[in-house]
Amino acid sequence: GSGRYWRYVRRPVASALFALWPRTVVHGSGHVEVKVPELEEGRVRRERWDWASHDQYIGGLLDDLLRPRRWPFEVAVAPLFYGQATGRNAVEAALAKPPSEVAWYIYCSITHAYSDGLCGQALFADLLRFYEEELHGTVTPERNAP
Repeated sequence: GSGRYWRYVRRPVASALFALWPRTVVHGSGHVEVKVPELEEGRVRRERWDWASHDQYIGGLLDDLLRPRRWPFEVAVAPLFYGQATGRNAVEAALAKPPSEVAWYIYCSITHAYSDGLCGQALFADLLRFYEEELHGTVTPERNAP
């Protein structure tokens, strides 16, 4: 069957996929737009929705935040907390609160015009690695191709 051929092509295919991920050109920060919620009367959440959990609330917030859409790739950072806070935007306000009071959401939208579905795994692996580096103040060494 075709399964026996996989052992012959697995390594070259894995190496090719690994090599393709860094194909994105990194622009200067002036070309990058990460969308962040603005505060409305000191709140990132509408008061009438305080009954909802952050997980229940985030979908509507992102839907509003990401209009108009910026295809093929866009990123949003949305910290959620209850009540009022001060700051120019939700990130600034969230950083002034105790960490236990803030839930951080990172949203990445990538269309098939940019990437296929399998690349999502590599993207999330990179995001988790970056998160660990930020959390522990360390740098993870680059991995070799499989």
